[in-house]
Amino acid sequence: ETVLVQKNWREHIGCGGRRGGYLGYGLYKYAFEGKIQEKDFALFEWKEVCCQFNEENFNKLGSELVRLAWGEYFAESFNERIRSSSVKNIPMLRWNTKDTFIGKLVDEVKDATDSSQNSSLVEPSIRWNAFLAAPLLPKPTREAKFSGNEQAGSNTDRLGMCVDAFAHHTVIDSVGEFLFADLQGNFDQTSGPWDKGAHTIQNFLNTHKCNDICHSIGL
Repeated sequence: ETVLVQKNWREHIGCGGRRGGYLGYGLYKYAFEGKIQEKDFALFEWKEVCCQFNEENFNKLGSELVRLAWGEYFAESFNERIRSSSVKNIPMLRWNTKDTFIGKLVDEVKDATDSSQNSSLVEPSIRWNAFLAAPLLPKPTREAKFSGNEQAGSNTDRLGMCVDAFAHHTVIDSVGEFLFADLQGNFDQTSGPWDKGAHTIQNFLNTHKCNDICHSIGL
């Protein structure tokens, strides 16, 4: 497969929006635009300050893909709970997992610790040997943050209440093993950088206040 990536997208990092192939960044990863068989994808790679080796980047992206799959699993079990309750006007949730995959470059790049790589005058469009690719979603008109990393959500709008109920459902459905917060999966010692351990799940249960949706679907 051929992946088309715009050159010099890194020049737009921190510009405050999508520009020149750059999509955005989080605490640990960059997101940039790619095209595969005429379909637009969001590509993700770990920042060099958080990752120095190709194998490390590959393993972290693999863990990210597993978390996405778990998110979709729990979203579907949550949607099934809604359907079984016969309650109307509750939004159905899904994760962007369909056609999401990890790609590997044919021509490998060197680790960040390799001095010959750092001496190159040309910044590579893809920094590591592997990247996570997900179908590029339309630019949202509004982005909402429903909960914190350690704080249970207390939303009052219908969609926010649905997300809070989903977080509650995940804890119940996994018998206390999983918790999704701030779109990050916290479920075991290798779940990701935001994993705060079992006490975070217990804190969620202690602070979460069931809303109408929780009650209506039997949580």
